[in-house]
Amino acid sequence: MSRVAKKVGPDLVIKHPGLKPCTSCNGGVGQGAVHEYTCAACNALGWQMPNGDPIPEDQANDILARLAHSLDRRNSELESENRKLRSSTLHLGSKID
Repeated sequence: MSRVAKKVGPDLVIKHPGLKPCTSCNGGVGQGAVHEYTCAACNALGWQMPNGDPIPEDQANDILARLAHSLDRRNSELESENRKLRSSTLHLGSKID
C-alpha cells in the first residue's frame, strides 16, 4: 500500500512498502520532463521490487492506481490546508489595519 509522508515541497516523500526507487533512473527523476527514454530496469515506473527486478506487468497497474489515489488524496488535503491558511491570513490582515 502506498502512502505519502506528511511533508511538502522538496521533502515530499512517496513511500511504497516492499518497493524501492529504481537504482538506474533514480525513481523516475533521471527520465527528464519529456521522458526521452524508457528505463529498462524498472519498465519506466521509477520503482523496483526489493530484489532489484522490475515490477511485474500484472502488478504495475495496481501500484500506479494506488499511487495516483494517494497523490489525489494528499493534493486535496494540501488544497484544504491552503484555503484555511489563506482565510486566516486575510483575517489577520484585516485586524492589523
